[in-house]
Amino acid sequence: MLSQIRSDSRIGDVIPFLSNPIEYVTGIISNFVSYGYDCDSSEIRIGVSGAGVYPNYKIEEPSRRVTLTIARLQLEMTITPARTFSGRNHREMTELDDCERHGNHWSTARMNFAQLRALLSDLSQSTTIH
Repeated sequence: MLSQIRSDSRIGDVIPFLSNPIEYVTGIISNFVSYGYDCDSSEIRIGVSGAGVYPNYKIEEPSRRVTLTIARLQLEMTITPARTFSGRNHREMTELDDCERHGNHWSTARMNFAQLRALLSDLSQSTTIH
């Protein structure tokens, strides 16, 4: 077991510590598809504040600039739409929606859909997952 996940970790980095890596990656792919994320532009980041047993993850859409108008004041800001999911049961965790403000809780590295599918293929073909 990891003592803590490194901040630049990706899903492939925690595979050796997962009890069922195929199920974990399959759950992420299932959410990616069922929530209708764009396979070419959306990316996955894992939570790094835990020990890596079942890291939570979020699927992010591309960042975009928006203008927020309050009275006569206009503020330009960048938003990154995302949903957060439990790594243990893959349910959406809307209670963590404000964690975007806590960037140090999420990996700096990302995986796209093609990389995730390749990882699942490698795991499926491996005779020794751990």
